[in-house]
Amino acid sequence: MMPAKAMPVKTLAEYVGEHDTRLWRVIHHYVDQGRADSDHCEVEDVGFDETSSKRGHNHVSLFVDLAGPDILFATEGKDASTVTKFKEDLIAHGGAEKNIKQMCCDMSPAFIKGVTENFPDAELTFDKFHIMKIVNEAVDQVRREEQKQYSDLAKSRFVWLKNSENL
Repeated sequence: MMPAKAMPVKTLAEYVGEHDTRLWRVIHHYVDQGRADSDHCEVEDVGFDETSSKRGHNHVSLFVDLAGPDILFATEGKDASTVTKFKEDLIAHGGAEKNIKQMCCDMSPAFIKGVTENFPDAELTFDKFHIMKIVNEAVDQVRREEQKQYSDLAKSRFVWLKNSENL
């Protein structure tokens, strides 16, 4: 059997037959136009989180309207200043900090600080993913400590992490 030849990877510009500079100009034109027309005066519930393009580097924070499918704002970084930048953008698009009733994020101390400083009247809620991660880690720690006394608990880690309906 002959090994398969690697197919050359094409860029988007090569697929559409345009230079990438022109493609980026078109993208920026429509994104800028859409952002200029956006109105955030009715935004009340905001969720945000960060992501990175490489492990541990190039963080981007995204802010979304939890009542709709809209991405409200995106910015580089993952510190308290990202919340400040969001507040400035919210105001620039007709929103107001007093209208924000709920902010949902992970338990990052930087995000918590940003919310309490910039949106003092908003309730802060931590997202379910991060809460469940902490709960599962606590259950596992208790299991580890108790299996030293009760040998029946040995190798039972995944039993405690499953839904009881799935057992």
